Amino acid sequence: MAHLEEFTTYKNTLMEAICTSDKIVELLKLDLDKDDITGKDMRYSRIFPYNYVPLITDQATTYVCFTVTAPYPKDGVITELYLTVYVFTHQDIMRTKYGMRTDLIISEIDKLLNGSTKYGLGKVVLKACDVMSVPSRGYSGLYSMYSVKDFNINICKQ
Repeated sequence: MAHLEEFTTYKNTLMEAICTSDKIVELLKLDLDKDDITGKDMRYSRIFPYNYVPLITDQATTYVCFTVTAPYPKDGVITELYLTVYVFTHQDIMRTKYGMRTDLIISEIDKLLNGSTKYGLGKVVLKACDVMSVPSRGYSGLYSMYSVKDFNINICKQ
């Protein structure tokens, strides 16, 4: 088995979960004039399975990005993966009648991930949630990092 084979699988699973969450989609499209846009329409325009940095534009927008990493393999074996989610928005649309947009979205994503058994072996565990720096002017946000146990090789074949 390839060492990083699950990265794509987990990213696809997380993309599907985010794009089909009615609450997340509603929070992402509050600044759009189009009520008929769906979560699937937001793939690669608002929701990215990699670190996306928006260009400075006139339109205030909200983004969700996520990565899957394995920063600490031991002896060539990956035993833990990290799912990191980044939510950032332009300051002009940060505040909603329900609270701060980034807080609301990261909370909904936490409901999808924290304790889930859809990734790796065992449950997904929240490791960190903090403020993030965004290089585009006027944007700010949050990130949350989760860990999940996994193995990248078939131990039985050794």
